[in-house]
Amino acid sequence: MSDIAKWDQKYLRREHGNELTPDPLLVEYSNLFDATHTVIDLACGTGRNAIYLAKLGCFTVALDCSREALRLCQKFAQESDVQIHAVAADLNETRLPAESTDAIVCFNYLNFELADDLQAALKPGGVLMMKTFNQNFLNVNPRFNPDYVLKPSDLKNMFDKLKIVALDDECVPASNTKSFIIARKPARSS
Repeated sequence: MSDIAKWDQKYLRREHGNELTPDPLLVEYSNLFDATHTVIDLACGTGRNAIYLAKLGCFTVALDCSREALRLCQKFAQESDVQIHAVAADLNETRLPAESTDAIVCFNYLNFELADDLQAALKPGGVLMMKTFNQNFLNVNPRFNPDYVLKPSDLKNMFDKLKIVALDDECVPASNTKSFIIARKPARSS
């Protein structure tokens, strides 16, 4: 079974509850997004963060490999009376066009190989927000694939072309199972 088929199966079996609660980090830094922004929610799942961004007035693209997740995302967006532009794409094969978006948010997904593409996809002044599992998560879930967890300073090193707005990637204390970065692409010099 392909990775995409596994994700579709996961979303088909999933019990749906608290789908619309955005990540607290996104809410805390919502001032970085405004109604003029095009925002991509990368690996959006059922769209909780995409829907929140759409409620802020952003033109929101929800991108995920799972068509079933995107179906749910569209359903929840419709129930929330917002419009989401759902795009099914395998993130291992899809590249975002250069300087095509004002912001990218990504929660609970990690692909080290995408770092340069994500930085390039941001327009000058664009914002990247990423929050995902770090090495401490393996203490809670030892069966999780260690290739998909961050080590200290990974985010700072991955997004070294961006100016950091906020960062927590030292994996301290041990109970902290996620790391995050919020960074901005430098504006062009005039």
